[in-house]
Amino acid sequence: MNLSIDAEILDAAKAQGINLSRTLEIALAKLTQDAREAKLREDNREFVESYNRLIERAGVFGEEFQDWDDSPV
Repeated sequence: MNLSIDAEILDAAKAQGINLSRTLEIALAKLTQDAREAKLREDNREFVESYNRLIERAGVFGEEFQDWDDSPV
């Protein structure tokens, strides 16, 4: 694997004792998780929009029995 890093940033990170491998691993994990979540949202966008229209039209089962002013049990 080849990796290029700005020398000044690398020097500053080393001076602060930052674990470069762990920092890169955390950043990559976050970026890949964000990408997976974005893809999931896009892949399911039509379904979610359709479901939301159904809820707007038909409501939620049992909502007529819910008193929204009461605190949850």
